[in-house]
Amino acid sequence: MKGKRIIAAVGVSALLLFTGCSESINITSPDLSGDIEMSGTISCGTVKAQADICRNDGVWKITYTAPDSISGMEISTDGTECKVSLGGIVFDYKNEDVPFVTAADYIVAVIDSTAQKDSFTLTKGTNSKGEEETRLQGSVLSSGYQLTIDKSGKITSLSAGEYKFTAVADDKKES
Repeated sequence: MKGKRIIAAVGVSALLLFTGCSESINITSPDLSGDIEMSGTISCGTVKAQADICRNDGVWKITYTAPDSISGMEISTDGTECKVSLGGIVFDYKNEDVPFVTAADYIVAVIDSTAQKDSFTLTKGTNSKGEEETRLQGSVLSSGYQLTIDKSGKITSLSAGEYKFTAVADDKKES
């Protein structure tokens, strides 16, 4: 009699376990491995700048559009070498030669790390407008990060280190 109760308890436990698994939320990791194009605000404390960011064929290009003091500055990197240009002045360097981490470094590292499916945590949630979003959290360049993606798969925000990138929605971009 006691053996039957144990078998029944194990059977019920297994049934509950399988039922629980089938009702869990399935969150798919977004595919950020292809070309990317986005615009938005990069901020660090009270300092803010507008930028266009794109990745084509593995090469990143970040072009600042505001404020006027850095408008037109372009940073391009393939992950090992970087080129910064502004007003005809060009500076080339190897990424490991720079003793500090920039906003561009964080943006590139977070998206590339996510695209390579490095270790991160996925959660579903809703934004302030009640719209569904996916949040990815992990660590790059010795800092934690959070990457937020809307239901259509577009990056809406990214924060790492002391930097934050907030994307401008396509319908809010100037023509």
